[in-house]
Amino acid sequence: MDDSLKLDFPWQQQRQHELLHREKSLIQIGSMSGDYSKEILLNRDPQTIIFRCRERLQLPRHGFWQITQGFILIHALSEDGTLIPLGIWSKGDLLGFPFAPQDALEVESITPVTVITISKLTPELWADQSLKQLKQTQILLTLRHGIVIERIKRLFVWLGSRFGEATETGILINLRLTHQIIADFIGSTRVTTTRLLKQLRREGFLDQNQRHLFHLYVQPRTTLISEQNRLPQCS
Repeated sequence: MDDSLKLDFPWQQQRQHELLHREKSLIQIGSMSGDYSKEILLNRDPQTIIFRCRERLQLPRHGFWQITQGFILIHALSEDGTLIPLGIWSKGDLLGFPFAPQDALEVESITPVTVITISKLTPELWADQSLKQLKQTQILLTLRHGIVIERIKRLFVWLGSRFGEATETGILINLRLTHQIIADFIGSTRVTTTRLLKQLRREGFLDQNQRHLFHLYVQPRTTLISEQNRLPQCS
């Protein structure tokens, strides 16, 4: 792994090793399990659960959630008490303790969220979700290195590629992110983040609309348009 993907904390290094080992093991199991590996989900009596915006959540200890609408933000709590964002989970993503680090977690719905319960996963889907989480963690770790204003730019480019909606003048990020959440993502302070966001507005890189959603002034990409991103926001 190159320096840009350097892991800052021992638990991050351990988690990456665990996910890679689990991915390889489950792919091997899936290749030996015949028709079983071709199933997408093994689910009994699924239930729908709805969470309010800005609600603190407890991940299921048995089984999994699959998000059908909304966005969930997960932080890990480091040894010194610092909140380290692990990522944003959205429609189609799976959540559960098997996919969570062993460290203390803070799980929050940042929009109204709907999930369905899932009792079991196939090895194929388990490996896919583990790899997806690992890639997201690696990307987010790169945002904590380098010049702070460049970190903010990289964060918004990533947010636009994941959750953006193309407009005539750029990309609308349909998430209400506080300055503190942005600061947590890039490993900076809220005061510094607020100052640099004002600078980026003056430079024409981004802006916020009346609904407090960020808009990037870049060439729109129609591939970023997604119906799942047009969701109710926190009031």
